[in-house]
Amino acid sequence: MRVILVLFLLIAGCAEYTPPEVRACEDYLMAKLKAPATYKRVGFSSAATDGIQHVSIEYDAANSYGVPLRETQLCAFPIKDGQPDVAYRDHDRDIEIEADRLMDEAIALAERIEAEAEAKAAAAPRGKSVDLCWHDYCPCEPPQGGPDQSLCRQLKAGIGVAPELMSEAAALRDARQELDDLE
Repeated sequence: MRVILVLFLLIAGCAEYTPPEVRACEDYLMAKLKAPATYKRVGFSSAATDGIQHVSIEYDAANSYGVPLRETQLCAFPIKDGQPDVAYRDHDRDIEIEADRLMDEAIALAERIEAEAEAKAAAAPRGKSVDLCWHDYCPCEPPQGGPDQSLCRQLKAGIGVAPELMSEAAALRDARQELDDLE
């Protein structure tokens, strides 16, 4: 009977294991919450890439008006000696830096796509019928940004657009959506 009880307790304890980087991210989050007593973790993920341990915590907590909201906290810990440095605390700055980097990449990509689209538009024969969408990306549908308007004008004029350009423009729209979601 004791062996079964001890085994049950060990198994139950394993099911509630929380990695140290998730606990550190929660500590950081709790210090920012307006009503920390209302905090309830819904789920989390933790993955390492390029020497950084990325943590995402989805949670419910009340705002300053007492309204419960579902939010996500992102944290990034540098990896030192093979382990996340859970003493690191500048997560908001890291997220701003990553958002700035993504925005710079998105702008550069948009400029390149727009220049290529305009060059192709000038060289392409006019008047033929073309599809206005590529897979699930339709540059003429909102939200428009980056190269969407140039591609839409080109497509509406009957000028074909290379699949590579449509693919890159779709990726740019996805990146813009990710940035909007971060804010």
